[in-house]
Amino acid sequence: MAEPLYNPMPLGYLTVAASPVSVIANYPTYTDLTANKVDFQAAFGNGAQVYIGYVGMNTATGVALLKVLQPGESWSLTHNVGSNVLPVADLYIHGDNAGDLVLVFAHVV
Repeated sequence: MAEPLYNPMPLGYLTVAASPVSVIANYPTYTDLTANKVDFQAAFGNGAQVYIGYVGMNTATGVALLKVLQPGESWSLTHNVGSNVLPVADLYIHGDNAGDLVLVFAHVV
């Protein structure tokens, strides 16, 4: 497992693009990072909603979609049964407005 540089591991701001962006885009070598909790914060200045989900998410049908964030909204994806079982690299962001930002943190136990 990739050892986080900090705990929680700030994965930085991710910029919404035309296609879904992996939450490890700023740390592409962290493909095996697992966490107990992942926090998402949509920037207050965003122009539209942002989607959080897995690869292949479909924002129209909701397939593989976990959460829709409004500008300024935050959300935590947690796992309360096991430790460090959330595969961080499997999570993606997408949005209606290219250039919007999402701040992401991974909490490793």
